[in-house]
Amino acid sequence: MPSPPTRSRRRPNSGVLLRDPLLVALALAAGVVDAISLMVLGVFTAAVTANVVFVGIALGDGDVHSAVRAALAVAGFVVGVLVATRILRAGGDDGRPFARAPVVLAGIASVQLAFLLIWIAVDGRPAGAELDVLAVASAVAMGGQTSVAVAWRPDVATTYVTGTLTALIGEIVSSTGSRAARGRQLAVIAAVAVGATAGSLLIGNARVLAAALPLAITFAVVAGGLVVRRRVAAARTAP
Repeated sequence: MPSPPTRSRRRPNSGVLLRDPLLVALALAAGVVDAISLMVLGVFTAAVTANVVFVGIALGDGDVHSAVRAALAVAGFVVGVLVATRILRAGGDDGRPFARAPVVLAGIASVQLAFLLIWIAVDGRPAGAELDVLAVASAVAMGGQTSVAVAWRPDVATTYVTGTLTALIGEIVSSTGSRAARGRQLAVIAAVAVGATAGSLLIGNARVLAAALPLAITFAVVAGGLVVRRRVAAARTAP
């Protein structure tokens, strides 16, 4: 009697699995950035919805400068998304935008480095036009980070937890999605909160170093992104 056919199991590609901790790291950096931007710059540079509200509130209070800064943060975020998306999709939509993620992340790191240099120059206490410049730079970086996260995992946003939380609750209610996906979404949400705590503590105790943490995390994710690209490429060419 012939034995029943065995069902082959494909092992998940290690490069694909590595994306999840990298997403959590990006969420951690986003939490730090938003704590710094809110506490020092007076705007959110990752949470665009809040900035739109800030524009309305500032205009209602007659504070034109604050309204302009919040609007500039929104514009910077849009620019970051546009540039990052074009790079990720360069050469056509071949289904592998994650292969170009390290290039975008390197660009984000360069913007964050410029932010850090200005931050150090003003001793972590920007004023006037410096606030506007830093808000735009930070928002550009966060827009680019959002595009990378979506390219890696469409169900996760590392810069605004509303989308990630909505996806998580929707999957729980409809009993869709995997346990791994829900764990990933919860980890990202928690990482944003932890990052915000770290950013707040750094502002209070090591102000000049506060802007260095997101940059360090981005550098680490660049390295991880290169590993992801290499492993995914190797899996595609394997027999």
